[in-house]
Amino acid sequence: MKKIFLYPNFTKEGTQDAAEQIVRRLVELDMEVWCDRETMEKLPSSAGAGCQFRDYRQCLAECQAALVIGGDGSILRLAPDAARHDLPILGVNTGKLGFMSELDAHELHHLKDLAQGRYTIDTRMMLDVSVCRQGEQVYAASLLNDVVITKWTQARLIGVAVSVDGVLTASIQGDGIIVATPTGSTAYTLSAGGPIIEPNANCMAVTPICAHELGAKPFVLSAERTVAIAAGAEDNQAFLSADGGAPFAIDPADIVAVRRSQWQTRLIRLKNIGFYQLIHKKLSI
Repeated sequence: MKKIFLYPNFTKEGTQDAAEQIVRRLVELDMEVWCDRETMEKLPSSAGAGCQFRDYRQCLAECQAALVIGGDGSILRLAPDAARHDLPILGVNTGKLGFMSELDAHELHHLKDLAQGRYTIDTRMMLDVSVCRQGEQVYAASLLNDVVITKWTQARLIGVAVSVDGVLTASIQGDGIIVATPTGSTAYTLSAGGPIIEPNANCMAVTPICAHELGAKPFVLSAERTVAIAAGAEDNQAFLSADGGAPFAIDPADIVAVRRSQWQTRLIRLKNIGFYQLIHKKLSI
């Protein structure tokens, strides 16, 4: 790996200090550090001197890895673009849990392993979501974690109808529903009572949010299935969010389709820590 795309989230405390240390270490390891204009303007002057400014798209197309400094949300924001360019991601956590980040800020000595090619690639399944309104696609996104469809107001429930490969599977009243990848199974889905799934499994979890009926349960589907969802009520509109992004208003007659994406997120692993070790460490805090 010669060219590294630096992608920091400066809203996270400690990111500036981490970025400064990372740039210095990468330059010492004879690696080129590229960043876009927005990052360059926010970097400390000592770190900026070690970076090369490039356009965001050029960074994606020509670098061999992206180094994300922040939390899981920072990785989620970059994941769709990185996947389309087959660009692996190394996460350095300055957030809270950091399930997807490989390193904490005090573990930067592992960057030497990256420079010397001592790493593995962890490939993660992604999902595509689209919204069809009166025969026209009005929304589309690719995501690594989850699709959340939920109500807007707190006082009223919404109806959610879920079909799998064209067969009606569940109809519930509640706060909404989540469709998650295995990677996303340790995020909102876990809080809603969904299953924890090994990240390399090929499946998706469908989990109701606060369903107002005893029989509503989460279920796990093959990755080859297509999930179609209709949600909302005439007096309470539903909203869709992909990986925590900006909410998109959906009408009760809209059809939300969720299916496996052709894209995959590639995460760089430098440490020999298994998934269940990570779960115990992160969820026992």
